Amino acid sequence: MKIIITGGSGFIGSHIATQLKKEHNVTIFDVKKNVADIDFIKGDVTNLESVKSSISNCDLVIHLAASLGVVNVERDPVQTLDVNLGGTKNVLEACRANNIKKIIFSSSSEVYGEPIKVPIKETDKVIPITTYGISKFTAEEYIKSYS
Repeated sequence: MKIIITGGSGFIGSHIATQLKKEHNVTIFDVKKNVADIDFIKGDVTNLESVKSSISNCDLVIHLAASLGVVNVERDPVQTLDVNLGGTKNVLEACRANNIKKIIFSSSSEVYGEPIKVPIKETDKVIPITTYGISKFTAEEYIKSYS
């Protein structure tokens, strides 16, 4: 299977890429490269044409690209929304344009806000209170609308 991982140079993405490479053709799509021995496409999810051309021949997209870090997110919330929402919209549009039916998205516990109880369950009420949490929750809703 040919798999593209957006944000694949990050902590989670790099580990997923390394494991999947054992049995699949894996390419990382990211703004920086830091994983050796895995195909890499330098690109930004905020650029629709770059995303479209990069995923054109894949079977599965694992969408992990996001603005990270509490300080970065709160210092520049507009950039966070551009990457987390605009980037997700671009990945979804690129999948639609290339007839890709499989996408895996990584959300965040931030969508739950302040947990009422721990551990958090996926069925718990969603009450995001940060820009990051709101962006991840909204991205989830975008994905549902495309399915």
